[in-house]
Amino acid sequence: MKNKRMTGLLTAAVLCAAIVPAGAAPESELPALQQEATGEYATVLDISGDGSLLAVQTDTYDELHLGMQDALCMDDATGAAASLSAIGEGDEIYVYYAPEIRETDPPQGDAVAVLVNPDEGHAPARLLTAGAVIRNADGSLSVLAENGGIWVTLPADVPVSPLGTKNIVSLADIQLGTRFFAWYDAVAESYPAQAAATRVVIPPQTDSSFCITVEGDMVLPVSGRVENGTAMVPVRATAETLGYTVGWDGAGQRVTLSDAEGIACVFRLDTDDYAFGDGDCMALGAAAYEVNGTSWAPAQLFALLGEPVALREGTIQIGTVTDCGIPNPMVDAEDASAFADTLGFLIDAPAGASDVQYSIIGGQVAQVAFSADDAAYVYRAARTTEDISGVYPKPGFTGLADGMSTMALPEGGFVGGWMHGDIQYSLVTYDLSYDGGQQVPEAFEDMMRQLYESTQG
Repeated sequence: MKNKRMTGLLTAAVLCAAIVPAGAAPESELPALQQEATGEYATVLDISGDGSLLAVQTDTYDELHLGMQDALCMDDATGAAASLSAIGEGDEIYVYYAPEIRETDPPQGDAVAVLVNPDEGHAPARLLTAGAVIRNADGSLSVLAENGGIWVTLPADVPVSPLGTKNIVSLADIQLGTRFFAWYDAVAESYPAQAAATRVVIPPQTDSSFCITVEGDMVLPVSGRVENGTAMVPVRATAETLGYTVGWDGAGQRVTLSDAEGIACVFRLDTDDYAFGDGDCMALGAAAYEVNGTSWAPAQLFALLGEPVALREGTIQIGTVTDCGIPNPMVDAEDASAFADTLGFLIDAPAGASDVQYSIIGGQVAQVAFSADDAAYVYRAARTTEDISGVYPKPGFTGLADGMSTMALPEGGFVGGWMHGDIQYSLVTYDLSYDGGQQVPEAFEDMMRQLYESTQG
Protein backbone atom coordinates (compact mmCIF):
# COMPACT_ATOMS: atom_id res chain seq x y z
CA MET A 1 0.00 0.00 0.00
CA LYS A 2 1.45 3.37 -0.90
CA ASN A 3 2.21 5.80 1.91
CA LYS A 4 -0.72 8.21 2.27
CA ARG A 5 0.12 9.52 5.74
CA MET A 6 -0.57 13.22 6.08
CA THR A 7 2.30 15.41 7.21
CA GLY A 8 -0.01 17.90 8.93
CA LEU A 9 -1.98 15.83 11.43
CA LEU A 10 -3.85 18.85 12.73
CA THR A 11 -5.42 19.41 9.33
CA ALA A 12 -7.07 16.02 8.92
CA ALA A 13 -10.73 16.32 7.98
CA VAL A 14 -13.54 13.77 8.10
CA LEU A 15 -17.07 14.03 6.84
CA CYS A 16 -19.44 11.65 8.59
CA ALA A 17 -23.10 11.02 9.33
CA ALA A 18 -25.22 8.39 10.99
CA ILE A 19 -28.30 6.33 10.53
CA VAL A 20 -30.54 7.15 13.51
CA PRO A 21 -31.43 3.98 15.39
CA ALA A 22 -35.02 2.98 15.97
CA GLY A 23 -36.80 4.87 18.71
CA ALA A 24 -37.27 8.56 19.23
CA ALA A 25 -34.57 10.70 20.76
CA PRO A 26 -35.39 12.14 24.20
CA GLU A 27 -36.80 15.65 24.31
CA SER A 28 -34.18 18.41 24.01
CA GLU A 29 -31.58 16.09 22.52
CA LEU A 30 -30.33 15.70 18.94
CA PRO A 31 -29.05 12.49 17.37
CA ALA A 32 -25.33 12.91 16.66
CA LEU A 33 -23.95 12.66 13.12
CA GLN A 34 -27.29 13.49 11.55
CA GLN A 35 -27.64 15.05 8.11
CA GLU A 36 -28.19 18.78 7.80
CA ALA A 37 -31.72 20.00 8.50
CA THR A 38 -33.63 22.41 6.26
CA GLY A 39 -34.14 25.87 7.77
CA GLU A 40 -36.80 28.46 6.91
CA TYR A 41 -38.56 31.46 8.39
CA ALA A 42 -42.14 30.52 9.18
CA THR A 43 -45.44 31.94 10.38
CA VAL A 44 -47.35 29.82 12.88
CA LEU A 45 -50.80 28.90 11.52
CA ASP A 46 -51.98 26.52 14.21
CA ILE A 47 -50.85 24.44 17.20
CA SER A 48 -52.65 21.21 18.03
CA GLY A 49 -52.26 17.90 19.80
CA ASP A 50 -51.14 19.57 23.05
CA GLY A 51 -48.29 21.19 21.16
CA SER A 52 -47.19 18.03 19.37
CA LEU A 53 -48.18 19.32 15.90
CA LEU A 54 -47.25 22.70 14.47
CA ALA A 55 -48.79 24.05 11.25
CA VAL A 56 -46.66 26.76 9.60
CA GLN A 57 -46.41 28.73 6.39
CA THR A 58 -42.98 29.13 4.79
CA ASP A 59 -41.61 30.38 1.50
CA THR A 60 -41.60 26.75 0.31
CA TYR A 61 -44.94 25.57 1.70
CA ASP A 62 -48.27 27.38 2.01
CA GLU A 63 -49.01 24.96 4.85
CA LEU A 64 -46.59 22.49 6.38
CA HIS A 65 -47.41 20.26 9.36
CA LEU A 66 -44.44 19.51 11.60
CA GLY A 67 -44.31 16.91 14.36
CA MET A 68 -42.78 18.48 17.47
CA GLN A 69 -42.15 15.42 19.65
CA ASP A 70 -38.34 15.60 19.46
CA ALA A 71 -37.83 19.26 18.56
CA LEU A 72 -35.51 21.61 20.42
CA CYS A 73 -36.71 25.12 21.21
CA MET A 74 -34.28 28.02 21.59
CA ASP A 75 -34.51 31.79 21.90
CA ASP A 76 -32.59 33.06 18.89
CA ALA A 77 -31.78 36.38 20.54
CA THR A 78 -30.25 34.93 23.72
CA GLY A 79 -29.26 31.35 22.87
CA ALA A 80 -31.18 30.13 25.92
CA ALA A 81 -33.63 27.23 25.98
CA ALA A 82 -37.24 28.24 25.36
CA SER A 83 -40.57 26.47 25.82
CA LEU A 84 -42.62 25.19 22.90
CA SER A 85 -45.69 26.14 24.93
CA ALA A 86 -44.73 29.80 24.47
CA ILE A 87 -45.34 29.62 20.70
CA GLY A 88 -48.66 31.11 19.61
CA GLU A 89 -50.69 31.41 16.43
CA GLY A 90 -49.36 34.18 14.20
CA ASP A 91 -45.83 34.11 15.70
CA GLU A 92 -42.87 34.58 13.39
CA ILE A 93 -40.31 31.85 14.06
CA TYR A 94 -37.46 30.03 12.33
CA VAL A 95 -37.84 26.27 11.93
CA TYR A 96 -35.38 23.49 11.16
CA TYR A 97 -36.97 20.31 9.88
CA ALA A 98 -35.75 16.97 8.58
CA PRO A 99 -35.28 17.00 4.79
CA GLU A 100 -37.64 14.04 4.31
CA ILE A 101 -41.11 15.56 3.74
CA ARG A 102 -44.14 13.30 3.30
CA GLU A 103 -46.09 14.51 0.25
CA THR A 104 -49.53 14.40 1.85
CA ASP A 105 -52.12 17.18 1.72
CA PRO A 106 -50.88 19.24 3.47
CA PRO A 107 -47.24 18.04 3.48
CA GLN A 108 -45.92 16.63 6.75
CA GLY A 109 -42.49 16.41 8.30
CA ASP A 110 -40.60 16.37 11.59
CA ALA A 111 -39.28 19.49 13.26
CA VAL A 112 -35.70 19.35 14.51
CA ALA A 113 -35.48 22.77 16.17
CA VAL A 114 -37.59 25.91 16.54
CA LEU A 115 -36.05 29.32 17.08
CA VAL A 116 -38.33 31.85 18.73
CA ASN A 117 -37.72 35.59 18.91
CA PRO A 118 -35.65 35.78 15.70
CA ASP A 119 -33.78 39.06 15.23
CA GLU A 120 -34.85 40.76 12.00
CA GLY A 121 -31.50 42.57 11.79
CA HIS A 122 -29.38 39.41 11.87
CA ALA A 123 -29.34 35.95 10.35
CA PRO A 124 -30.81 33.21 12.57
CA ALA A 125 -28.60 30.76 14.40
CA ARG A 126 -27.41 28.06 12.02
CA LEU A 127 -27.89 24.45 13.07
CA LEU A 128 -24.73 22.77 11.81
CA THR A 129 -23.27 19.28 11.78
CA ALA A 130 -19.48 19.16 12.17
CA GLY A 131 -18.39 17.24 9.11
CA ALA A 132 -14.73 18.05 9.73
CA VAL A 133 -13.00 19.68 12.67
CA ILE A 134 -9.56 21.26 12.42
CA ARG A 135 -7.98 22.43 15.67
CA ASN A 136 -5.79 25.38 14.82
CA ALA A 137 -2.62 26.45 16.61
CA ASP A 138 -4.25 29.66 17.90
CA GLY A 139 -6.96 27.67 19.73
CA SER A 140 -9.66 28.29 17.15
CA LEU A 141 -11.56 25.61 15.27
CA SER A 142 -12.30 25.35 11.56
CA VAL A 143 -15.49 23.34 11.05
CA LEU A 144 -16.71 22.06 7.70
CA ALA A 145 -20.53 22.02 7.57
CA GLU A 146 -23.58 22.15 5.30
CA ASN A 147 -22.51 19.04 3.39
CA GLY A 148 -19.09 20.48 2.60
CA GLY A 149 -20.50 23.85 1.54
CA ILE A 150 -18.95 26.09 4.22
CA TRP A 151 -15.97 26.37 6.55
CA VAL A 152 -17.01 28.08 9.78
CA THR A 153 -14.25 29.46 11.99
CA LEU A 154 -14.94 29.30 15.73
CA PRO A 155 -12.49 31.76 17.34
CA ALA A 156 -10.68 30.65 20.49
CA ASP A 157 -12.60 33.24 22.54
CA VAL A 158 -16.04 32.72 21.00
CA PRO A 159 -18.74 32.38 23.71
CA VAL A 160 -19.79 28.71 24.02
CA SER A 161 -22.77 27.64 26.12
CA PRO A 162 -24.98 24.55 26.57
CA LEU A 163 -28.67 24.43 25.71
CA GLY A 164 -31.04 23.64 28.55
CA THR A 165 -28.43 22.07 30.87
CA LYS A 166 -25.90 23.21 33.46
CA ASN A 167 -23.06 21.35 31.77
CA ILE A 168 -19.77 23.12 31.24
CA VAL A 169 -19.02 23.10 27.51
CA SER A 170 -16.16 24.44 25.38
CA LEU A 171 -14.81 24.21 21.85
CA ALA A 172 -13.21 20.90 22.90
CA ASP A 173 -16.72 19.41 22.95
CA ILE A 174 -17.14 19.97 19.21
CA GLN A 175 -16.00 16.74 17.61
CA LEU A 176 -16.57 15.07 14.28
CA GLY A 177 -20.35 14.80 13.93
CA THR A 178 -21.30 17.19 16.76
CA ARG A 179 -24.42 19.25 16.06
CA PHE A 180 -24.37 22.82 17.29
CA PHE A 181 -25.83 26.27 16.73
CA ALA A 182 -23.59 29.07 15.44
CA TRP A 183 -24.38 32.71 14.78
CA TYR A 184 -22.75 34.57 11.89
CA ASP A 185 -23.94 37.19 9.41
CA ALA A 186 -21.10 37.69 6.93
CA VAL A 187 -20.36 34.80 4.54
CA ALA A 188 -17.45 34.93 2.08
CA GLU A 189 -18.71 33.72 -1.30
CA SER A 190 -16.14 31.11 -2.26
CA TYR A 191 -16.39 27.34 -2.56
CA PRO A 192 -16.63 26.25 0.10
CA ALA A 193 -17.97 29.47 1.60
CA GLN A 194 -16.32 30.85 4.73
CA ALA A 195 -17.69 32.51 7.87
CA ALA A 196 -16.68 33.31 11.46
CA ALA A 197 -19.04 32.59 14.34
CA THR A 198 -19.77 35.13 17.06
CA ARG A 199 -21.53 32.70 19.43
CA VAL A 200 -21.95 28.92 19.77
CA VAL A 201 -24.56 26.84 21.60
CA ILE A 202 -24.18 23.06 21.97
CA PRO A 203 -27.38 21.07 22.68
CA PRO A 204 -27.39 17.63 24.37
CA GLN A 205 -26.96 14.82 21.87
CA THR A 206 -27.83 11.14 21.77
CA ASP A 207 -25.59 8.31 20.61
CA SER A 208 -26.30 6.73 17.22
CA SER A 209 -24.87 4.27 14.71
CA PHE A 210 -23.71 4.25 11.08
CA CYS A 211 -22.73 1.87 8.30
CA ILE A 212 -19.12 1.63 7.10
CA THR A 213 -17.79 0.91 3.63
CA VAL A 214 -14.08 0.49 2.92
CA GLU A 215 -12.31 0.99 -0.41
CA GLY A 216 -15.51 1.86 -2.21
CA ASP A 217 -17.61 -1.30 -2.14
CA MET A 218 -16.75 -3.45 0.88
CA VAL A 219 -19.42 -3.09 3.56
CA LEU A 220 -18.14 -4.03 6.99
CA PRO A 221 -20.37 -6.50 8.85
CA VAL A 222 -20.14 -4.36 12.01
CA SER A 223 -21.80 -0.95 12.24
CA GLY A 224 -19.88 2.03 13.56
CA ARG A 225 -21.12 3.82 16.65
CA VAL A 226 -21.19 7.38 17.93
CA GLU A 227 -20.48 7.62 21.64
CA ASN A 228 -20.33 10.93 23.51
CA GLY A 229 -20.05 12.71 20.19
CA THR A 230 -17.15 10.69 18.74
CA ALA A 231 -17.51 8.34 15.75
CA MET A 232 -15.93 4.97 16.60
CA VAL A 233 -15.06 2.16 14.15
CA PRO A 234 -13.85 -1.45 14.61
CA VAL A 235 -10.08 -1.28 14.29
CA ARG A 236 -9.04 -4.65 12.87
CA ALA A 237 -11.84 -4.97 10.30
CA THR A 238 -11.26 -1.42 9.04
CA ALA A 239 -7.46 -1.46 9.09
CA GLU A 240 -6.93 -4.87 7.46
CA THR A 241 -9.37 -4.04 4.66
CA LEU A 242 -7.27 -0.95 3.98
CA GLY A 243 -4.07 -3.02 3.83
CA TYR A 244 -2.63 -2.38 7.28
CA THR A 245 -1.20 -5.14 9.49
CA VAL A 246 -2.74 -5.11 12.97
CA GLY A 247 -0.64 -6.17 15.95
CA TRP A 248 -1.90 -6.86 19.47
CA ASP A 249 0.13 -6.80 22.69
CA GLY A 250 -2.16 -8.35 25.28
CA ALA A 251 0.15 -7.68 28.22
CA GLY A 252 0.43 -3.99 27.42
CA GLN A 253 -3.11 -3.69 26.02
CA ARG A 254 -1.53 -2.07 22.97
CA VAL A 255 -2.63 -2.04 19.29
CA THR A 256 -0.15 -1.44 16.47
CA LEU A 257 -1.03 -0.56 12.86
CA SER A 258 1.75 -1.09 10.32
CA ASP A 259 2.09 -0.51 6.59
CA ALA A 260 4.84 -1.25 4.08
CA GLU A 261 7.01 1.50 5.57
CA GLY A 262 6.75 0.32 9.18
CA ILE A 263 4.66 1.26 12.18
CA ALA A 264 1.97 3.76 11.26
CA CYS A 265 0.21 4.14 14.60
CA VAL A 266 0.33 2.78 18.14
CA PHE A 267 -2.27 3.20 20.89
CA ARG A 268 -3.31 1.60 24.15
CA LEU A 269 -6.83 0.68 25.15
CA ASP A 270 -8.59 2.98 27.62
CA THR A 271 -6.27 5.86 26.76
CA ASP A 272 -6.99 8.82 24.48
CA ASP A 273 -3.43 9.02 23.21
CA TYR A 274 -2.52 7.92 19.68
CA ALA A 275 1.14 7.86 18.58
CA PHE A 276 1.83 8.09 14.85
CA GLY A 277 4.85 6.76 13.02
CA ASP A 278 6.46 10.18 12.61
CA GLY A 279 6.42 10.80 16.37
CA ASP A 280 3.28 12.91 16.68
CA CYS A 281 0.93 12.01 19.55
CA MET A 282 -2.65 13.19 19.58
CA ALA A 283 -5.84 12.93 21.59
CA LEU A 284 -8.80 12.17 19.30
CA GLY A 285 -11.67 12.86 21.69
CA ALA A 286 -12.18 9.30 22.90
CA ALA A 287 -10.11 6.45 24.28
CA ALA A 288 -9.89 3.20 22.35
CA TYR A 289 -11.60 0.26 24.04
CA GLU A 290 -12.41 -3.44 23.57
CA VAL A 291 -15.77 -5.22 23.65
CA ASN A 292 -16.10 -8.97 23.10
CA GLY A 293 -12.72 -9.20 21.42
CA THR A 294 -13.24 -6.19 19.09
CA SER A 295 -11.14 -3.06 19.56
CA TRP A 296 -12.76 0.30 18.77
CA ALA A 297 -11.06 3.61 17.97
CA PRO A 298 -12.15 7.00 16.56
CA ALA A 299 -12.75 7.06 12.80
CA GLN A 300 -10.56 10.15 12.70
CA LEU A 301 -7.57 7.88 13.34
CA PHE A 302 -7.70 6.70 9.72
CA ALA A 303 -8.04 10.25 8.41
CA LEU A 304 -4.84 11.11 10.27
CA LEU A 305 -3.17 8.17 8.52
CA GLY A 306 -4.06 9.81 5.21
CA GLU A 307 -7.04 7.68 4.26
CA PRO A 308 -9.96 9.54 2.67
CA VAL A 309 -12.93 9.43 5.07
CA ALA A 310 -16.27 10.86 3.99
CA LEU A 311 -20.02 10.82 4.43
CA ARG A 312 -22.18 9.64 1.56
CA GLU A 313 -25.89 8.95 2.09
CA GLY A 314 -25.70 7.93 5.73
CA THR A 315 -22.57 5.79 5.33
CA ILE A 316 -19.02 6.56 6.36
CA GLN A 317 -16.70 5.70 3.50
CA ILE A 318 -13.05 5.01 4.34
CA GLY A 319 -10.37 4.55 1.71
CA THR A 320 -11.80 5.06 -1.76
CA VAL A 321 -14.46 7.74 -1.50
CA THR A 322 -17.01 7.49 -4.31
CA ASP A 323 -19.35 10.12 -5.66
CA CYS A 324 -17.89 12.84 -3.50
CA GLY A 325 -16.16 16.17 -4.07
CA ILE A 326 -14.89 17.05 -0.60
CA PRO A 327 -12.67 20.09 -0.23
CA ASN A 328 -9.46 19.85 1.78
CA PRO A 329 -8.73 22.06 4.79
CA MET A 330 -8.26 25.65 3.68
CA VAL A 331 -5.86 28.22 5.10
CA ASP A 332 -6.27 31.89 4.24
CA ALA A 333 -3.36 33.68 2.58
CA GLU A 334 -2.74 37.42 2.65
CA ASP A 335 -1.94 37.77 -1.04
CA ALA A 336 -0.60 35.90 -4.08
CA SER A 337 2.99 36.10 -2.83
CA ALA A 338 2.13 33.41 -0.27
CA PHE A 339 1.79 30.94 -3.15
CA ALA A 340 5.31 31.61 -4.36
CA ASP A 341 6.73 31.38 -0.83
CA THR A 342 4.86 28.19 0.12
CA LEU A 343 4.19 26.34 -3.15
CA GLY A 344 6.88 27.64 -5.47
CA PHE A 345 4.58 29.04 -8.16
CA LEU A 346 2.32 32.05 -8.58
CA ILE A 347 -1.28 32.64 -9.68
CA ASP A 348 -3.42 35.73 -9.19
CA ALA A 349 -6.79 37.19 -10.07
CA PRO A 350 -7.06 39.06 -13.37
CA ALA A 351 -6.78 42.83 -13.53
CA GLY A 352 -9.99 44.55 -12.46
CA ALA A 353 -11.27 41.62 -10.37
CA SER A 354 -13.07 42.33 -7.08
CA ASP A 355 -13.74 40.42 -3.83
CA VAL A 356 -10.39 38.65 -4.22
CA GLN A 357 -9.58 35.98 -1.62
CA TYR A 358 -6.41 33.88 -1.44
CA SER A 359 -6.21 30.40 0.13
CA ILE A 360 -3.95 27.36 0.25
CA ILE A 361 -5.83 24.03 0.34
CA GLY A 362 -4.26 21.00 1.98
CA GLY A 363 -0.82 22.60 1.77
CA GLN A 364 -0.70 21.89 -1.97
CA VAL A 365 -3.36 23.77 -3.92
CA ALA A 366 -3.33 27.55 -4.52
CA GLN A 367 -6.81 29.07 -4.78
CA VAL A 368 -7.92 32.54 -5.80
CA ALA A 369 -11.64 33.29 -5.46
CA PHE A 370 -12.74 36.48 -7.21
CA SER A 371 -15.58 38.24 -8.98
CA ALA A 372 -15.54 39.77 -12.45
CA ASP A 373 -18.39 41.07 -14.64
CA ASP A 374 -21.10 39.93 -12.19
CA ALA A 375 -19.78 36.35 -12.01
CA ALA A 376 -17.87 34.59 -9.21
CA TYR A 377 -14.88 32.41 -10.11
CA VAL A 378 -12.62 29.93 -8.32
CA TYR A 379 -9.13 29.67 -9.85
CA ARG A 380 -6.75 26.92 -8.67
CA ALA A 381 -3.28 25.57 -9.38
CA ALA A 382 -1.19 22.67 -8.07
CA ARG A 383 1.72 20.45 -9.05
CA THR A 384 -0.37 17.41 -9.88
CA THR A 385 -2.11 15.61 -12.71
CA GLU A 386 -5.05 14.63 -10.48
CA ASP A 387 -8.17 16.76 -10.83
CA ILE A 388 -8.12 19.86 -8.58
CA SER A 389 -11.28 21.62 -9.80
CA GLY A 390 -13.33 20.59 -6.74
CA VAL A 391 -16.41 19.80 -8.83
CA TYR A 392 -18.32 16.55 -9.18
CA PRO A 393 -18.45 14.66 -11.42
CA LYS A 394 -14.81 15.12 -12.29
CA PRO A 395 -14.37 16.81 -15.67
CA GLY A 396 -12.30 14.00 -17.16
CA PHE A 397 -10.34 16.35 -19.39
CA THR A 398 -7.97 14.86 -21.92
CA GLY A 399 -5.04 16.54 -23.58
CA LEU A 400 -4.61 19.25 -20.93
CA ALA A 401 -0.95 19.60 -21.86
CA ASP A 402 -1.99 20.69 -25.37
CA GLY A 403 -3.98 23.71 -24.16
CA MET A 404 -7.27 24.68 -22.59
CA SER A 405 -10.23 22.34 -22.13
CA THR A 406 -13.66 23.53 -21.07
CA MET A 407 -17.04 21.94 -20.41
CA ALA A 408 -20.49 22.63 -18.95
CA LEU A 409 -21.35 21.01 -15.62
CA PRO A 410 -24.47 18.81 -15.34
CA GLU A 411 -25.83 20.82 -12.39
CA GLY A 412 -25.07 24.18 -13.98
CA GLY A 413 -21.88 26.20 -14.32
CA PHE A 414 -18.66 25.68 -16.21
CA VAL A 415 -15.20 24.29 -15.58
CA GLY A 416 -11.96 24.57 -17.50
CA GLY A 417 -8.40 23.39 -17.09
CA TRP A 418 -4.92 23.26 -18.60
CA MET A 419 -1.37 22.14 -17.80
CA HIS A 420 1.81 24.14 -18.07
CA GLY A 421 4.90 22.13 -17.23
CA ASP A 422 4.10 20.13 -14.10
CA ILE A 423 1.45 22.58 -12.86
CA GLN A 424 -2.28 22.02 -13.41
CA TYR A 425 -4.67 24.98 -13.51
CA SER A 426 -8.46 24.99 -13.18
CA LEU A 427 -11.22 27.60 -13.33
CA VAL A 428 -14.83 27.12 -12.16
CA THR A 429 -17.92 29.32 -12.12
CA TYR A 430 -21.57 28.64 -11.33
CA ASP A 431 -22.83 32.15 -12.08
CA LEU A 432 -22.91 32.30 -15.87
CA SER A 433 -26.06 31.42 -17.80
CA TYR A 434 -26.62 27.74 -18.46
CA ASP A 435 -29.26 26.28 -20.77
CA GLY A 436 -28.69 22.59 -20.09
CA GLY A 437 -26.58 22.10 -23.20
CA GLN A 438 -22.83 21.91 -23.65
CA GLN A 439 -22.20 25.35 -25.13
CA VAL A 440 -19.61 27.19 -23.04
CA PRO A 441 -20.34 30.95 -22.97
CA GLU A 442 -17.95 33.42 -24.49
CA ALA A 443 -17.44 35.20 -21.15
CA PHE A 444 -16.03 32.02 -19.60
CA GLU A 445 -13.77 31.31 -22.56
CA ASP A 446 -12.47 34.88 -22.44
CA MET A 447 -11.65 34.57 -18.74
CA MET A 448 -10.00 31.20 -19.37
CA ARG A 449 -7.92 32.67 -22.18
CA GLN A 450 -6.79 35.61 -20.04
CA LEU A 451 -5.65 33.38 -17.18
CA TYR A 452 -4.17 30.76 -19.52
CA GLU A 453 -1.99 33.34 -21.23
CA SER A 454 -0.79 34.68 -17.87
CA THR A 455 0.69 31.24 -17.10
CA GLN A 456 2.51 30.70 -20.38
CA GLY A 457 5.44 32.99 -19.76
